[in-house]
Amino acid sequence: MRRNAFGFMARAAWLGVALAVLAGAAPAWAVSYTAKTVVTMDALSGQVVESQSGDAPVGPASLAKMMTLYLVYAAVAEGHANWDDPVLAGSNAFHKEGSTMFLREGERVTLRELAYGIGVASGNDACIAVAEFLSGSEDAFVTRMNETAARIGMKHTHFGSATGLPAEGQVTTGEDMARLAYHLIADFPPVIEVLSTQYYTHGGVRQPNRNRLLWKNIGVDGVKTGHTEEDGFHLVASAQKGEQRFIVAVMGADGETSREEIAERYLLAAFRRFATVRAIKPGEPVAQVVVWKGAADSVGAVPDGPVFVSVPREREAEVTVAATVAELEAPVAKGQVVGTAQVYVGTEVVREVSLVADREVPEGGFFTRIWDALVLMFRALLDKLF
Repeated sequence: MRRNAFGFMARAAWLGVALAVLAGAAPAWAVSYTAKTVVTMDALSGQVVESQSGDAPVGPASLAKMMTLYLVYAAVAEGHANWDDPVLAGSNAFHKEGSTMFLREGERVTLRELAYGIGVASGNDACIAVAEFLSGSEDAFVTRMNETAARIGMKHTHFGSATGLPAEGQVTTGEDMARLAYHLIADFPPVIEVLSTQYYTHGGVRQPNRNRLLWKNIGVDGVKTGHTEEDGFHLVASAQKGEQRFIVAVMGADGETSREEIAERYLLAAFRRFATVRAIKPGEPVAQVVVWKGAADSVGAVPDGPVFVSVPREREAEVTVAATVAELEAPVAKGQVVGTAQVYVGTEVVREVSLVADREVPEGGFFTRIWDALVLMFRALLDKLF
C-alpha cells in the first residue's frame, strides 16, 4: 500500500509540474534559474510593464550588435548606403577574435550579407567590416553608436566597441537594451526578416541563430543573444501574437538554457497579463481647434502616429483620452503642433503626446480677417472689464 501511495503522489506531483509548465508558470521549486536583470516592454507602446533590477549596470556583450544593426539600417534608410554595396573585409575584420561569419581577408561581400552575418551568426568580423565601411574606423563608428543611444533615450549606456567585446567604460542596463530592441524593430520593421532567420551560411559554413527561442512555437522572431565570462548570458527576445508584441531583456543569466527559460516565461506572462490598447488612431481628431482669421473656422487636432498604452487586462476599459488645445490664428500649417493629448488609466495620466493640425488653414479673405479681429478685440475688452 505504501508503494502504491508513493507512486500516486509522485505521479500527481509530476502532473502538477507538467500543468504548470503548460500554463507558462512553472513552480519556483521546479525552475530555479536566475538572472541579474529582467525587463519586459510592450513593443507597441514602448512602456516597460515589468522590471526586475532594470537599471542595474551590466556589460552588453553581443547585445551591442543591435546598435550596429540599427546603424546599418539607418544608413540605408537615409540613402548613405545600399544593400548591394560591396564591402571589403579588411585585416581588422579578419583578425577580430570571437564569434565569426568566416569572412576571408580581402573578400568583398554585400552589406545585406553582413547584416545577416551580424544578426544570425553574431559575427564580430562582420561588425568591424560594417564599421569601417560606414565610418572609416571602429572608433568613429562607436562614436555614432553612442550618439544614437543618447538620441533614442538609452540614458545609462556607453558603447566601447562595435562588437560588444569588453572595452573600458562599456556599460548598459536591461531597460536600455529593451529600448534599443524596441527602436530597432519599430524604426526598421524589415529587420525582423534577418533576426528571425534560423540558419545562415557563408564561406561554406552553416551556422544556427543563437536565439534558440526561434525554434519554439511561442511567437518569437528576434532579437539577439550575448555572453561574456564576467557578465553572464544575455538574451533580448521579441515575440508577436495577434496585434501584440512584447520584448524581454534577460541579462546576466547563468547559462543558455536559463536565459531562454526566463525569457519564455516572462513573454508568456506578458501576453497573459497585459493588454495593448490603441488609445488614439492615427489621423483621428481628438479635438477641433478654433481658428480665427482663417479660410476655415477650425482644424482637427490629431497625433502624428498611433498612440498605444499598456495596461493590466482587468483595467482595459479604464483607458480614456482628454485634449488640451488653444485657439489659433491663421495661417495654420499642416503638422503644426496645436496642443497635447493626455491618456488616462482611471484618474492617472500614463502618457502625454503632442497633437498637430490635420490640414492647412490659410488666411481668410479681407472681410473675414477684419471681422474676426474686431470680435477678438471686443472679447479682450470684455475680459479686462469682467
